[in-house]
Amino acid sequence: ERQIAALALSLRQMGLRPGERVALVSENRPQWCIADLGIMAAGCVTVPAYTTNTAADHRHILDNSEARAVIVSTEKLAKPVLDAVQSSGNVDHVIGIEPFKMAQASGFDFHRWDDMIADGGEDAFALLNDSSAAIARHDLAFQGAVDHLAQAGQAFDVVRPAVRVLHPEHRRLVTVLRRICL
Repeated sequence: ERQIAALALSLRQMGLRPGERVALVSENRPQWCIADLGIMAAGCVTVPAYTTNTAADHRHILDNSEARAVIVSTEKLAKPVLDAVQSSGNVDHVIGIEPFKMAQASGFDFHRWDDMIADGGEDAFALLNDSSAAIARHDLAFQGAVDHLAQAGQAFDVVRPAVRVLHPEHRRLVTVLRRICL
């Protein structure tokens, strides 16, 4: 929950505004979920991309979605993404989940994941509280977060009804989101 709040605050401090898009290029890993929820908590829209995409595929997605930022997990996945970012005129920020070497960036700012999710303190939670107070049930990003977490909880309930597999903090987040939305 703290990492999600800190990422949301970092995205807003980078100048991203509600409704703007953030591309997410990552294999299945915990940081993918944190990034997805952090993007939505900032009021932005996640634009997921396949890890098998070519530079041309990524450029097509970046251009059509008008993504202003990209979160990418590894150096290997970053190569075609960075090629696409260089030729696209929309992306202002690239965030690397794993540390990787990168030639000097031109046309965009590069950010380290660890810096983005560093504890934002009370400011991060204040952003989440303010954002959640302003969000209506019909808002796409917020409803997506609720549906995503609720489905995760329901899936675990169906598969193992006697055991709550969700981490206690995730369970608490699902409960809070359900109260706000439903």
